[in-house]
Amino acid sequence: MRVQANLDNFRAAFNYMVRSDRTIVEHDEHIARIQQERDRQIAERDCQIAERDARIHQLLNSRSWKVTRPLRAMTHFVRSLTGQPGQDGT
Repeated sequence: MRVQANLDNFRAAFNYMVRSDRTIVEHDEHIARIQQERDRQIAERDCQIAERDARIHQLLNSRSWKVTRPLRAMTHFVRSLTGQPGQDGT
């Protein structure tokens, strides 16, 4: 009888460990999926940032931006004299 009780306890403990192991594997798989999605989102954002930076670089190096620099400087100067804030709030 005692051997049977020990065997039953061993089986119960073994089954518990198997269920726990399955749960851990499922959690690990879930975490891996979340990490993959996070990595995809980071890569997408990095691409968007690179595209934005390229557009800004193109704008700042464009002929029209360079030609209108004196006008922007004069506008900033006049606004500083009159106390009117510029587009950047200054």
